[in-house]
Amino acid sequence: MTEDVVFISAKCSDMCAIYGSLGNRGFSYDGYPLPARGLMSGDYIDLGIDLETGKIVGWDLFKESLTKAILHSDEVAWEEL
Repeated sequence: MTEDVVFISAKCSDMCAIYGSLGNRGFSYDGYPLPARGLMSGDYIDLGIDLETGKIVGWDLFKESLTKAILHSDEVAWEEL
């Protein structure tokens, strides 16, 4: 990691939109940030971006937590791709 990092903290209350695909299924979600340890909780999304690589700082730690939060939420809508 370089020393050039920008940290972003966004308060989005119940207006967080998350969408994408996992495997062969698309998903969408609107509401409070999902409980992804170290990345999202409560009303906030917090992340750092390495300006040299363009990657999210700590992504390897967040990936599993975010994937689990998406897969285990009853409020995520799914569709086959």
